[in-house]
Amino acid sequence: MKHLLAIAFVCVLTTCSDKKAEDAEALVISIEQFRDQNGVIPTDSEIRQLYERLDIEYSESCPCYQYIDENEYKVYWGKSLGESGYYDSRTTEWRK
Repeated sequence: MKHLLAIAFVCVLTTCSDKKAEDAEALVISIEQFRDQNGVIPTDSEIRQLYERLDIEYSESCPCYQYIDENEYKVYWGKSLGESGYYDSRTTEWRK
């Protein structure tokens, strides 16, 4: 029984992590579209509208948006306990 609970817990974490990664990818696409239309990336107050359009909850549970300056940002999300994935706009690289 304990093994079944452990397997179910890992499956739930994996599914949540996959959903967060998908949400993060959708968010990055929206941010880049915003940049194409406006010449800059969204500020912290503007990012909330993108979250709403994508039906992603804007909270600490992620994916999280980190505004660095008008040209640079990061999007990150929790993968598992102590592990996260992120997108760095400066390098345009994903770490999943």
